[in-house]
Amino acid sequence: MVLDSPEIALKTNHQWVTVLLGDKQIYRYKALDDQDKPGILQTTITLPKDFQGQKLRIITENSYNYHSGVPAQVFIGNSEDIDRYLIFHSLPQFILLAIVLTLLTAIGILFILKKDKSRAFSQSTIFLLGFIFCIGIQALVSNNQISLLFHPELIALFSDLSLLLLPIFLTNYYLSQTNRYRVFYRLAVFFQTALTLCFLILALLGQTN
Repeated sequence: MVLDSPEIALKTNHQWVTVLLGDKQIYRYKALDDQDKPGILQTTITLPKDFQGQKLRIITENSYNYHSGVPAQVFIGNSEDIDRYLIFHSLPQFILLAIVLTLLTAIGILFILKKDKSRAFSQSTIFLLGFIFCIGIQALVSNNQISLLFHPELIALFSDLSLLLLPIFLTNYYLSQTNRYRVFYRLAVFFQTALTLCFLILALLGQTN
């Protein structure tokens, strides 16, 4: 099968990447002075039309001591076919993002319109909004089309933060709705929240690798 406009769509998770066609380097994503973490890369690389018959090598390199990264996803085809494929597989994230925005707007409006707000009601609403917001962030950063617009480090940062905060918002929301066994549940949620915050602080200080 001859490709008229050959292209590679490449997605890597916390890995540096080098792409070689034969002995020629056609793409490299490496550490720079102002960037020492690879993040989550989503990119497309145009191939020469005569690439078929040549050896194509994609070399990934991990920058962490204890994390090998998720295996790279590679798609090769005509640029139009790859674009259609990526758009089609982005539809679930677009739909989820639309649902999240609708829920955030509806809950926010109802919260503002409610006159007599108890402390428990306010807390539970905030935790619920935070949980839904984190789901929206996950839908955003996992979207193949939208992720092309942002820096890989920024995508990885928002992905990691939202994944860490999701269970915090969810368990605290359940805690605000619980009456029975509240004391025991509060203790478990406290330890979960404390451990997550400690990890976040260490990560921000650059102590985890």
